[in-house]
Amino acid sequence: MDPKQKRERNTPEKMRELFERRTKEGWSLRQLASESGISMTTLNYWRGKLKREAGSTIKKVEASSESFIPIDLQPISDVTSGHFEVVMPSGCRVFVPHQFNPDSLAQLLGVLRSSC
Repeated sequence: MDPKQKRERNTPEKMRELFERRTKEGWSLRQLASESGISMTTLNYWRGKLKREAGSTIKKVEASSESFIPIDLQPISDVTSGHFEVVMPSGCRVFVPHQFNPDSLAQLLGVLRSSC
């Protein structure tokens, strides 16, 4: 890089936009790093910083602007089973039994969102 050329600074606004795009596209953190040209270390730093600034836990952050996940409902041939399937934007599938813990499911979907 030319020493006279200033490097674009990572601002909270820019990083929020990147994380929103990640959610919209269904990208993993690694995919976001590849697409944005920003290192995984920097992205992890900003993810933590933005969560701390919001004064939220992971669950609360995921329940904010990043919580909308479009779903495609398909008829299940055996409706008496009471289970359903969640398909993440990345293609990851989760089969959920009719008796499930909503908090555990939310935590699992958060992990899948960041790794798939």
